[in-house]
Amino acid sequence: ETRVTPDTYFDLASVTKVFVATLFARLVDRGWVNYETPLRQYFREADPRIQAQHLLTHTAGLLAYEEFFRKAPPE
Repeated sequence: ETRVTPDTYFDLASVTKVFVATLFARLVDRGWVNYETPLRQYFREADPRIQAQHLLTHTAGLLAYEEFFRKAPPE
């Protein structure tokens, strides 16, 4: 049995996914961005083949999960 404590880490990707997808759809509706925009337009270190639609559909070829919290400096 695993207990939740104040120091327990949670993966928030599933929670934030709904908000990010909704926000992006609204930006598309307003004409500010589009699904085919290369991610490199916003993040210069991104692979130029990756488009916004790839991130939203989980087809960008990125790692499914990485334990970033293990790399965080201690408080």
